[in-house]
Amino acid sequence: MRTSVLLLLVLTSCDYAARVPPHGARDTTNELAETSAPDVDLDAPVPDCAAIEPADFRDTVLVPILQGGGCIVCHRSGGRAGGSDLVLVGGEDDAAVATDLASAEVVANKTVGGESVLLLRPTGRYPDGHPGGEPITLDSPTYEALARFVSAARSCATSPDGHAPVGGVH
Repeated sequence: MRTSVLLLLVLTSCDYAARVPPHGARDTTNELAETSAPDVDLDAPVPDCAAIEPADFRDTVLVPILQGGGCIVCHRSGGRAGGSDLVLVGGEDDAAVATDLASAEVVANKTVGGESVLLLRPTGRYPDGHPGGEPITLDSPTYEALARFVSAARSCATSPDGHAPVGGVH
């Protein structure tokens, strides 16, 4: 039974042949999809860099979204998205959470048109789409949780003087 459920999850999450448009159809490198993100005013201040604690990341993003939402099926070493910038090791031990947090922070800080790739890809608004479909909708609590994480990660990437801190992402 468990194997059947896992196989079904793999097949539905990573059905590339049916979801990926042919390469070279048109150059969309600098275009964003027409749908724009809602203004995410979450009535909470953007946490500073020190506020991204591994335990918070595990409880609000890693376990419910990246693992529980099925992202890890493809975004893992050996998975269909194993060569992407978001590669997860899985698990809830300290080392795995720290590794997955670092990977998610890198993608949170990559932008197209000023918006984080971590928000663009899973909502289908990235210029080249998302081979795994659009698992996250703009008006969902999942999107809001990712947007909070992205805000925190981006505040950590650049210091007030505009330079990346030691260990930060440029």
